[in-house]
Amino acid sequence: MKKIALSFIMASVFAVTQAQDITDALRYGTDELSGSARVRAMSGAFGALGGDISAIAINPAGSAIFLTTEVNVTLGNYNTQSDNNFFNTLTSDTKDRFSLPQGGIVFVLNNTDDSSDWKKITFGINYEISNNHTNSNFIAGINPNNGIDQYFLYYANGTALANIDLLPGETIDDLYQYLGENPNLGYGAQQAFLGYQSYIIDPVSTDDNNTAYYSNAMYTNGIDQQYTVDTKGATRKFSFNIAAQYKDFLYLGLNINSHMIDLKKSTYLSEIGFDEDSPVQETGFSNYLETYGNGISFQLGAIVKATEKLRIGASYQSPTWYTINDELSQGVFAVSQDENGNEYPIDQVYPNITNVYEDYPW
Repeated sequence: MKKIALSFIMASVFAVTQAQDITDALRYGTDELSGSARVRAMSGAFGALGGDISAIAINPAGSAIFLTTEVNVTLGNYNTQSDNNFFNTLTSDTKDRFSLPQGGIVFVLNNTDDSSDWKKITFGINYEISNNHTNSNFIAGINPNNGIDQYFLYYANGTALANIDLLPGETIDDLYQYLGENPNLGYGAQQAFLGYQSYIIDPVSTDDNNTAYYSNAMYTNGIDQQYTVDTKGATRKFSFNIAAQYKDFLYLGLNINSHMIDLKKSTYLSEIGFDEDSPVQETGFSNYLETYGNGISFQLGAIVKATEKLRIGASYQSPTWYTINDELSQGVFAVSQDENGNEYPIDQVYPNITNVYEDYPW
């Protein structure tokens, strides 16, 4: 399968991954066209046809069409190409990999009692990749308006300095973890902390009650930004199927579906090209998000053989009830210089702490 994404990135700053954002609803709430080569070739139009193992995922009554037991495995190639336009700078990135998008088996048990109206019963298991998250993206260009300092200022303004300033003997890990675990502070305070501890931003006043901050980054003619995104993993679906044939015209089926989410997403934003007299001369901001979860759903389906040449199919897909966990790790560095142009050692803030966001029912 080849998937081409065209991204026109004209935002003032790059988006930074945060657990459970609006894109997750799209990522986990929609399915790609998957299944065997036969089903793909017909654009998934198997709701009333059946007779293909992967068609079970469309209409669970489809397995009752089989006359004999059958096994099916599908191999695929997943290729993505991402073309981006960031303030008139064009970039492109591709990723290619082989996968096993589908596999399944159907057991057919024919009724030997010729007097019964129930002709057969079938049991099936089907596996498919309902959403492949593998992708790679590279974006670069001169942002004339905002750098990552504006991101940190957004979260810092309104946050008391006492909450993000280290106490004597307190470590970066200690305070970052405390902020994340405190329900009144949380993710936003952690971002303010990263910006402040890397000296990208500073408080207007050293008073503990200070809530106003300013940027140490100066870029009169814009800032040279590079942003890389790499994602791996997939949303997988296992369908446990039972179906039956009644007389010669009615097929009924039921699926119990198990869904599994596995996503690993890493992002890195780097900036150079600051003014010569800017206290900040270079920045780098990394985020690593690992998402895993499980869900359950069910399907009901029926196929009616109205005539020899006409079949009518209907199916019901229940909502999918998910429990999703996120684990987020972050780090930031900045190269600073004093008013005489002497560079400081690189200010690195890489907390050895993983934020865990648990039990998000969908």
